[in-house]
Amino acid sequence: VNLPSQPEILINAVVNNVLCRGTATGSIDITLNGGSGAGFLVQWTGGISATSEDISGLLPGNYTIAVTDLGSGCVLTKTYTITQPAAALSLTAKGTNATGCNTPGTITATGAGGTSPYQYKLDNGQYQGSGSFSGFYGGGTYTVWVKDANNCTTSKIITITDNGSDEFESNNSKNNAKQITAGVPVNARIALSTDVADWFKFNTSTSGTYIVTLTHPTTAFTFNIYPAGNNAPALTPSNSTATTKQYSLLGGTTYYVSITGGLSYLCYSLSVSQSIGTVRAPSQAMMQVMPFTTGVYPNPHQGSFRIRILSPESGDGHVMIINNLGQIVADKKVSLNKGAETLVDFSGMKQNLLFYKVIVGKEMRTGKIIRN
Repeated sequence: VNLPSQPEILINAVVNNVLCRGTATGSIDITLNGGSGAGFLVQWTGGISATSEDISGLLPGNYTIAVTDLGSGCVLTKTYTITQPAAALSLTAKGTNATGCNTPGTITATGAGGTSPYQYKLDNGQYQGSGSFSGFYGGGTYTVWVKDANNCTTSKIITITDNGSDEFESNNSKNNAKQITAGVPVNARIALSTDVADWFKFNTSTSGTYIVTLTHPTTAFTFNIYPAGNNAPALTPSNSTATTKQYSLLGGTTYYVSITGGLSYLCYSLSVSQSIGTVRAPSQAMMQVMPFTTGVYPNPHQGSFRIRILSPESGDGHVMIINNLGQIVADKKVSLNKGAETLVDFSGMKQNLLFYKVIVGKEMRTGKIIRN
């Protein structure tokens, strides 16, 4: 007996698995061909009842389609499996509190589950490959996010505290002035209402012109140099700007620096250096000192800019972008080469006023960034 053959029913399927564990985001897209040409009747089973070719909003599981050829009555069934990652995306995050200018608060985040690799961001910042964030002063609450390769996300809230101290505590009078070295910048802060001033002292090796520089991203401080004598008036600078003062000082003498002004958990940078124009025999250490300069290009900007760094040493640097509330809105680590220029890109910056802070070793530079 010869039975008439029926054209084969052909099913082509594209299975889209669940990308984020526990979500109903799977789908199966079907294309039907062959058969008698009279059309098909479709019925899905397996946790879903549907008569359309394509189905979506699926949880992990097995889904079976029965396709009936309306001309021949033949039925073809196939089963497809929707899978999901073995474990849900999770985030472990911990913070360390700030205890001084050289020990700011940090946050370390580690992703697990989901689908690696992972990316991390802080609040509304940009995602980065590292889960390490640092440079937190003044305390605050931050939301740490992790994103996996499937764009699944989860977050945790971390609180950082700050005791307001720095490495030179109790230097709020001339008698308690802390010793610093000319040519070596220091970072300090006046963060508590009980700190009426900061006092430092330094020794001059030779007579000549000395320049005192004090920079801070948001606060204008008053700073002066005093001789050692009690109740002696402040010395008069030969030249001055908002952040620098120039003095003619005697060699082999101790001088005192007084700093007063508003409170801020952000640290200022103080340096006392002898002018290059002074005639003296340079030491080997001085001959090896490279300049540490930073700048913003363009400034003003239209949402994107670069921080330019000319580093005095090789190693890791740290670049932070801070808003006018003292909150960190961007944070990047960079690899620097001594004496070489490094450009760090920032984009998507919508704030009208920002400040930057660049830290290399124990040195820091700050500046203002304006949007057009």
